[in-house]
Amino acid sequence: MIGGSLGINAGFATTLQGAVPSERVYEVLEDFIRFYKNQRSSQESFHDFVSRLGREAVQELLNLYMESLDKSACF
Repeated sequence: MIGGSLGINAGFATTLQGAVPSERVYEVLEDFIRFYKNQRSSQESFHDFVSRLGREAVQELLNLYMESLDKSACF
């Protein structure tokens, strides 16, 4: 799950499909955070960023990483 929020503009997290080996979770999180920091709009929250991209686009990012686990790829 990714991108939920609390407060005035509360929203549910988006469920993604797939599994990442526990020893690789740090790398995936680091890549997602880097992508967010490089692609977000000014002052855009992570929840708003995920909402703007859409579940399918975020899932595609995860799929790219999962398909390349042996190659240590990142986005």
